[in-house]
Amino acid sequence: MEKSNILSAFMGLSKIAKAIACIAILLVIAIIVIGIFGLGKGNGLTTVSESSLREVIEINELSTVEYTYNAIATKYNDDRTKALYHVAYEGKVKAGIDFTKTEIDIEKKEKRIRITLPEAKIQGVSIDMAKLDFIFLKDKYETETISKEAYELCLSDLEASAKEQDNLLTVAKENAVSCIEALLDPWLESMGSDYVIEFIGEENK
Repeated sequence: MEKSNILSAFMGLSKIAKAIACIAILLVIAIIVIGIFGLGKGNGLTTVSESSLREVIEINELSTVEYTYNAIATKYNDDRTKALYHVAYEGKVKAGIDFTKTEIDIEKKEKRIRITLPEAKIQGVSIDMAKLDFIFLKDKYETETISKEAYELCLSDLEASAKEQDNLLTVAKENAVSCIEALLDPWLESMGSDYVIEFIGEENK
């Protein structure tokens, strides 16, 4: 596996994935917000409460960002002294936060909303078996069970690689913050609220 390919794959796609994820989240949540709160100020919603904020942001199934990942894994013999074959694969990594673990503290006197987000985590990986591409060093290594073996090899390779990419989790956390801000700012404005939002990392509690 080429480590440079791993980093470039994540770095190159993170901004695109971030933008797409935000748009998707905002489109769906906007419908939910209208259903829950109507038109805000026009319906007499003039106060900010923890429960109302939580209903807006606690959309757990939309908390992930998906990254497409391309790399090459190598299968070795038992004592890892000789390569048997290489397999190129395409996989997907999901990362994000669990919005149900978000903590909200409303400081009414200071007109401040403090939101503590949990740490971003890798939430799942998958391999597209239809796109496995093999290079066998000898024909005898192409066996009937090769597809299953290669799938497990690539899955293990992707899981290990994803855990090494700190930037992946950083982008996922930034994405969550951006999406929450883009959602709550206009909502607060529509109510005529002068509250400000402050984000706190779980590590800084």
